[in-house]
Amino acid sequence: FPTRRSSDLLQHFRFGRDDLADFGTVKILNCFVSESGGSIANNHQIDHSSIYYIGNDLLIDGCSFNNQNIPSEGGNCAIENHARHSIISNNKISGYTNANIIAPTTADMEQALYIGNSIDNCGQGFFLWSIEGFDLNDLKIVNNNVNISSSDGYGLHCLKVISDISKIEISGNTFRYTGTETTYSGRAISIKRFKNAIIRNNTIEGYVGGAIEVRPNSLGTSNVIVDGNMVYDCGKKSSLSAIILNSGGSFALFNNVIIKNNTVYSNGILEKAIRLDGISANEIYLIDNQCIGFSISTNELSLTLTNPLYIFIHHFSKYEPVNVLASVGSQWASNKGIYLDRKSTRLNSSHHP
Repeated sequence: FPTRRSSDLLQHFRFGRDDLADFGTVKILNCFVSESGGSIANNHQIDHSSIYYIGNDLLIDGCSFNNQNIPSEGGNCAIENHARHSIISNNKISGYTNANIIAPTTADMEQALYIGNSIDNCGQGFFLWSIEGFDLNDLKIVNNNVNISSSDGYGLHCLKVISDISKIEISGNTFRYTGTETTYSGRAISIKRFKNAIIRNNTIEGYVGGAIEVRPNSLGTSNVIVDGNMVYDCGKKSSLSAIILNSGGSFALFNNVIIKNNTVYSNGILEKAIRLDGISANEIYLIDNQCIGFSISTNELSLTLTNPLYIFIHHFSKYEPVNVLASVGSQWASNKGIYLDRKSTRLNSSHHP
């Protein structure tokens, strides 16, 4: 499609209305879209999407979305998705403030699959935005290649997420920060308000603010698996961690937490490889994580726990965690699987999940 130049241009192509959720099936295949939003001279619109869809079913496959540069003012988005069911696959996106915006704004988002996309020179790869009143039930981000260059960018970021996300799977992706800024805190993956999260077999490189940040939902039913991820050269600011589970203020409750088979390479600046910060959980598994270059235990694992009664910890990594506090009177007693209780400490069997 040729460039459309207009000082008040919002969308290249828009399907559906903001107040209706019953727009029909749209398939967009093998198209090319170039220059949008603030990348167009004299266009200062901040709400510009090359493809904007609200409705039932959306397929976008094999398309190219290209701007010469990320807009220096305002912003834009390649694909803004509000569909009940969607597949976004095998697309190439370059030079956008946001490559993908994901938001169930008029109806529940039942299924959304993002697979095999290539994202380059963008501000953010995947932006979960304004999830309030409607649910995001099943989001899969699989086998994408994401290169972020913006100084405040994330590979995947949640903002204004008020409603809980039922399931999110982020697996087999490559997330790289390719810029030079070292004073911001953007992460490869930052998620919150979910019921079940799987972050598996991703390669993460160069993010200043660390690799993975996870915050739970508001009901205390969050299950999280962080498994098989490779983390290189992240945490370029001091006092940051590669993998962190965070209480997120009032959203402090996890159910089961499994952190296993991850490899974190020290860059000499990371404060911690794996950190659990002020969380409450029922069970925590720390199994076969390799924290390469961390010479002392205080830089590998740090657990600050806030359970009022007990927490069940299976630990099979190199070093014992530090700062383990489940409640008054609890202590770290063994590096081979323990049961922390305010009244007693009991060994547990070496069960792997």
